[in-house]
Amino acid sequence: MTGPMPRQNGLRSMAIRSASLVAAAILLFVAGRLVLDYLPRFGLPPCERPDWLFHTLRGLVAVLIVIGIGAQLRLQRDPHVRRLALALAVPLAALGVQEAANRHEARQQGQCKSRTLAQAIRICQADPTHFRLGESDYGARVLTLVPPGTTGPAWNCLQSWATYRNDISLVADEAMYRSRKN
Repeated sequence: MTGPMPRQNGLRSMAIRSASLVAAAILLFVAGRLVLDYLPRFGLPPCERPDWLFHTLRGLVAVLIVIGIGAQLRLQRDPHVRRLALALAVPLAALGVQEAANRHEARQQGQCKSRTLAQAIRICQADPTHFRLGESDYGARVLTLVPPGTTGPAWNCLQSWATYRNDISLVADEAMYRSRKN
């Protein structure tokens, strides 16, 4: 007799299918984290919007999840050690890419929080002539938007930055509203 016994093939097949459950669990974990990343959050907005690299890495994770599901389906139809290796490698790669995206995002948010006011104005592409830095009655720093400034994307960017800095307030000068009515 050449080749393995039929019973050995059955046990081998069962062992491979059982091992593939680990890959399926990792795949479900990664997919769940990906879904949670895109659900609405009810906390503070991010200090800085995610950049193209973050979204590219998240897209790669989604592609790896689809590939992992395909590998799982092929493995269940025809259990083989090479297919098991692929079914394990793809979810682990997806997990690694997801961690890289999370670290990149955390680094980007940390850099945003540590910016000075001048850097934030430059990064947010705000016109410095449209803002006046002052002090409130309580001694807190206040950045006031003055005419002809607008509450557009630059204002929103600065507002997010100020929320995380927690050492400066942003307000719009009342003259802004009077100039809009005219």
